[in-house]
Amino acid sequence: MANTLPLTEIVSQYTISVLPAGHRDFRNWSVTLTRHAYNAWRVLHGGYAFDGVRWQPEHSGVPNFDLKTAYRYAQEQAPLIILNGLTAHDILARDAERARTTTAQEA
Repeated sequence: MANTLPLTEIVSQYTISVLPAGHRDFRNWSVTLTRHAYNAWRVLHGGYAFDGVRWQPEHSGVPNFDLKTAYRYAQEQAPLIILNGLTAHDILARDAERARTTTAQEA
């Protein structure tokens, strides 16, 4: 018997990064917005949640935000992520330098 009830689709996660989606380090330098309830979103990165001021352990009672606010925080925080002393901008610059070096060696 075919399903005759309408289907509902709900977006439950967005990922924001300075790096392009196909980049090998995309996940490492990204911020994820995760839906926790209707119009209740959390800003996450690497086991931490952004509380509007600073990053706190994810399960430490960090507040949820409406999507517009969470998205703004994610856009502000994504370029600021530092891993092993590098930002996403550093990774892009390193990749560009490697590409230039490879091109110069091939010529």
